[in-house]
Amino acid sequence: MEKHYVLGLAFSETGNQMAAILKDRPEFQKGKVNGIGGKVEPKENHFNAISREFFEETGVLLDEWGYFCKLQILNDVLGGVAIIHCYTLFSNHIFSCRTMESEKVDVYTVADLCNKLDVAPNLPMLIQIALNKNLNFSHIVLNK
Repeated sequence: MEKHYVLGLAFSETGNQMAAILKDRPEFQKGKVNGIGGKVEPKENHFNAISREFFEETGVLLDEWGYFCKLQILNDVLGGVAIIHCYTLFSNHIFSCRTMESEKVDVYTVADLCNKLDVAPNLPMLIQIALNKNLNFSHIVLNK
């Protein structure tokens, strides 16, 4: 069974900082920092889902999202196949983000997200793809 998710990597205009969330669920992400996103609702397209999820988590409505890759994770711990549609944008509106639900939202330096913090397993790779305009990954398959 396929389950569709969205993940947003929202950077400052300089690309040096990124809004991210300290996860408390699902269990395999608990205590890790990740980009902001969630489940695509039935009859919702993933572009609308990233704007909705980002707003629900941060209180900031952004609609300048650019699609940069799709992750397909096989044997996902959530069951079946997880399809993660990844988006990015560059906006200083990220500095207005605030925690809206149980998971803490903050703005982190990209250096900390890639080197120092306990982050979701694929986040450093996704950050590098999103920031490197010369890379073109439209579909990435991960076996877990």
